[in-house]
Amino acid sequence: MRVSERLLVRGKRINDGEWITGYCWIYMNRRNYPLVWYEKEPDLFVAEEIDPESMGQCTGLKERNGKLMYEGDIVRLLENSLPLKAGLYEVAYYMGSFMLDSPDDAYPLLQMSVDTGQIFTGGNVEEIITFEVLEIIGNVHE
Repeated sequence: MRVSERLLVRGKRINDGEWITGYCWIYMNRRNYPLVWYEKEPDLFVAEEIDPESMGQCTGLKERNGKLMYEGDIVRLLENSLPLKAGLYEVAYYMGSFMLDSPDDAYPLLQMSVDTGQIFTGGNVEEIITFEVLEIIGNVHE
């Protein structure tokens, strides 16, 4: 993982609802929308307003198909991997960590380790699954 990937944010552009990915300015403009600075064309960088409700930070981690996972993504766990059941989970940010969240699971929040590329429950490193069994299928904002 490159540090630059971990700093990316994604959100829907205010003027047309298209997704854009870039670096967020914490600065809020006069209309109170965050700005995302991104490369629109080679060597042409622009800042555009995004809907703050759609904004999600990049985890810096990639799922089985090589796509970066963002806060708000819906991922499918492709096989049972204790303590988790195969099913759908939301990538969420909670108390300083990116988590997999599911209202139907007994272990709804899992910590994703950027260092090792693994997911583990509540610090229990004996119950580990890897990102090879995760696949992005959508986003909570679509």
